[in-house]
Amino acid sequence: MLFDDILAKTKPRVDTETLCLDGEVQHSLEDARRRLSKAEDASDTMADDEVDGLVAEVAELEARVQAASHTFTVRALPFEEWRKLVDAHPRKEGVPEVPLTRTSSVPVTLISPAFAACVDDIPDVESAEQLIDRLAEGQVVQLFRKIGELNVGGDRIRPT
Repeated sequence: MLFDDILAKTKPRVDTETLCLDGEVQHSLEDARRRLSKAEDASDTMADDEVDGLVAEVAELEARVQAASHTFTVRALPFEEWRKLVDAHPRKEGVPEVPLTRTSSVPVTLISPAFAACVDDIPDVESAEQLIDRLAEGQVVQLFRKIGELNVGGDRIRPT
């Protein structure tokens, strides 16, 4: 294989991450699922129409969550581009960090530029900051973890 063939095959890793953007409807669904689970566990004593009502409620809320969700397309950056982005936002005393796992965190100053650089639906840093201002920290971490996984994580699929 010629080196030009290798370069021609080289494309950045891509994945998606879906976030429900309506926390109230997401909570309602989680609550309805808990109530349905309890009802199914106690099905001997609960009327079938009550269980059926909860099944219908869960289905309706699942449709609302689906409508309130957005699937973001996340792309890895080439190695040098990612390194420059990370190096431009180093850890500094007094700069807050966002935990990604129990043992790792990133400077909060890296998040908006990483969102703008790696997420197709976010055109620039200002737009990233507007979105981050509306998301819960857990949602920000969820999307940033996907960015980190693609840029720092190894290949999950090995050629056979």
